[in-house]
Amino acid sequence: MRANWKFSDLVALYLTTMVVALSLWTVLAIALGPARTASRPEELLAAAQEPESAWILATLLAGALTLLSLWVLGNRFRWTLPELGLHTFRLVEMVTLGVVVGAVAFGFGLLVLLAVGWLIQGSASTAMLLRVFPVRATDPLWVLIVPTLLVLNPLGAELFFRGMFYRYARARWRPRVALWVTALFFALASGTIGPTASLVLLGAVNCLLFERTGSLVPGIAANSTLGLAMVLWALIQQATLGL
Repeated sequence: MRANWKFSDLVALYLTTMVVALSLWTVLAIALGPARTASRPEELLAAAQEPESAWILATLLAGALTLLSLWVLGNRFRWTLPELGLHTFRLVEMVTLGVVVGAVAFGFGLLVLLAVGWLIQGSASTAMLLRVFPVRATDPLWVLIVPTLLVLNPLGAELFFRGMFYRYARARWRPRVALWVTALFFALASGTIGPTASLVLLGAVNCLLFERTGSLVPGIAANSTLGLAMVLWALIQQATLGL
């Protein structure tokens, strides 16, 4: 598994993504969000933690990572989409496989949450976890949440972490080491939404799927399935708790 880029290229791409997304988010937060009325640092921090601000940032990060990854891979390293793993070969089988993996990762994450007592200590902890999701199904914020969790984040994550990071690690380290290092970095970068345990499992399995199939499609489908399951779980929990 070849990769004609260096680790410094990966770092530069990810840092550029962060800078671009944070810069755009800051402008939007000051111009449009509650941050425009904040005058003290603690007020700015509180404004940044509002669901609207969090999802705007998540959308910008996912979109920037997707676009910059495609631009770098296509223009600098001259990779085509099929070479990278974005192809339609056995598409139905690849998507089905990804859906199963995403569902299993979500179930595993819930089991971990139950095991540590996050879901059995009353509604307060659950409400805190659900705070990033709108209470009403008709809330305009879903316009950001749905495409971010189902399209932008899966595509950007797989392009960068499997298409680039895992390729780099796999070309230099043993397969098992490359797999778990990639999975851990993926979970740390994506841990704002979803239990970390399920993200580590998902990252590891997605690396294995990419290794076996040469396709990014199963990983994209798995990420989308996990995102959809999180949305449905949030809506069910909110209805159950009467939030």
